[in-house]
Amino acid sequence: MGTTDLSRAEFRSFIENLAGKYNGNTYHLISKNCNHFTDDVCKSLTKKSIPGWVNRLARVG
Repeated sequence: MGTTDLSRAEFRSFIENLAGKYNGNTYHLISKNCNHFTDDVCKSLTKKSIPGWVNRLARVG
């Protein structure tokens, strides 16, 4: 997806902050799953989304 110039400590802090928005109480199979977390990570760090096909199966059912 790309690269980042964040240090390990900065990256860890970034992930921990973002992870706070993705907890078990807010999980949804179609609208808020691990692929959405990954997409948010990629968009924040590289300004690029994950490929559309990654989450397609969740939408198809």
